[in-house]
Amino acid sequence: MNYKYKEIDKIYTSIITDYLRNGYTIYTPCMTGHHGEIAKVILTNSEDELACIYMNKEWNWEMDKIVIVIGKYKHNNYKYMINDDTLWLNKLEEVKKYTFYKIDNYRNNYYTDDMDFFKECKEKRLKRFRLKYEMEKPKPVELKSKQAFVIAYRHCKQTRGYKTVKPKDILSVLKLDNKYYTVKIKGKCDLIIKF
Repeated sequence: MNYKYKEIDKIYTSIITDYLRNGYTIYTPCMTGHHGEIAKVILTNSEDELACIYMNKEWNWEMDKIVIVIGKYKHNNYKYMINDDTLWLNKLEEVKKYTFYKIDNYRNNYYTDDMDFFKECKEKRLKRFRLKYEMEKPKPVELKSKQAFVIAYRHCKQTRGYKTVKPKDILSVLKLDNKYYTVKIKGKCDLIIKF
């Protein structure tokens, strides 16, 4: 199923509301501290148990996702794992986890809870990007004029690491676009120059 960000907020709110209806109350002493989460609410039903419901945004080069985690925490362990009244999220016993994957990067911030659908959308997006990039990428044109070789040789003489190049070492000059050219040199890396 697809969700907008506002709908994920409603899901988060409804989870908290369900806990409040079941007799939990907000427990403020350990809600201080921030671990990078978007939102965090800590609830308690008695002296025995804490429930932490937090929403986190995770991102890497492969995916962008929002995670809602419901965790439990026992009070007797709580006394030994607290620092300055901060409940550390990595010490929670995870009860339930909701994951929403971002499927629309540019327009409406759509998310899905289906990993297969996310992968399908990602492949479509990458395919579109590759097609666009290949269409926009200029094709290099080889220049065979003597003037191009003379200018390339002059640039080689002014560039560190290429000063020992001789005119016969220049194999070809390729025009990349209106400004940039690639000089292919025997025994050296290609030199990109701006005419």
